[in-house]
Amino acid sequence: MTQQIINLGTSANAGDGDNLRSAMDKTNDNFTELYGANSVSSNLAFSGQTISSYNTNGDIILGPDGTGTIRIAQNVIPDADNTRWVGSNTIRPLGLYVGTAGVITKGPVQLPIFANAAVRDSTITQPITGMIVNTANVFQSYNGTSWASPASAYGDSQVTTLIGNFGANLYSSTGNITTTGNITGGNLLTGGDVVPDGNVTMGTGNITSQSGNIVTTSGNISGGNIITGGIVSATGNVSGATVTATNSVKMAVYADDAARNTGIPSPIAGQMVFKTDIAKLQFYNGSAWETVTSAV
Repeated sequence: MTQQIINLGTSANAGDGDNLRSAMDKTNDNFTELYGANSVSSNLAFSGQTISSYNTNGDIILGPDGTGTIRIAQNVIPDADNTRWVGSNTIRPLGLYVGTAGVITKGPVQLPIFANAAVRDSTITQPITGMIVNTANVFQSYNGTSWASPASAYGDSQVTTLIGNFGANLYSSTGNITTTGNITGGNLLTGGDVVPDGNVTMGTGNITSQSGNIVTTSGNISGGNIITGGIVSATGNVSGATVTATNSVKMAVYADDAARNTGIPSPIAGQMVFKTDIAKLQFYNGSAWETVTSAV
């Protein structure tokens, strides 16, 4: 109903306005409209730009009719930093669509955990490409047609080209750590092999292989500690690191001086190699290669 206006007449006592009965009838209709909309009898208070509730600990519910939505024309910002929640541990929003700015968080991001694939599929009936979950303690992502894990895509417990530069700790209890890129920073702990094609730069971190080999096929290993129950084999340089191996440490092998100089055009003091033409170790003293000979 539109607001009903009482006709006051052209002037006082002119007699051309609404009579008293008509005027009070319009008044009653207007009040009936207000009370019917629950704006007067509600527990809400409007003051300036603030909507508050008279009901102690009561909720304020925004409920559009039918398929209507609640829309905002500006940012949604809580009144205090790191204090308010969106949803709770028992009542959660169904989903969240985020734009190109992504999700920026100061805290951890917890993936949904499912006991098995059946529970996962009954919960996520319409998966979307890029979704990530934890199923039976295995991280999985949806590739558009099925759920896949790094283990199924890259071999048993291996992490390959998914890891280029890694700034934290990397752990594999039984499998290998394999990458075609560089590994930088943090600790590497594995029960298998560490096999990077790129450089391994540890800083103060450690490379620990409990039973496997630590092998770099073409890059350098520098910094930190290298601890293995297997073999350290590097065709590049191993520098600035303490190497501990219960099996052996394999030096670069060259047929003769020409092959050594081609392979190591800029040697560093302390480097060691093995030459097959003399069947001896050599080390670089900072200006020349010297052969390690047995004392008589």
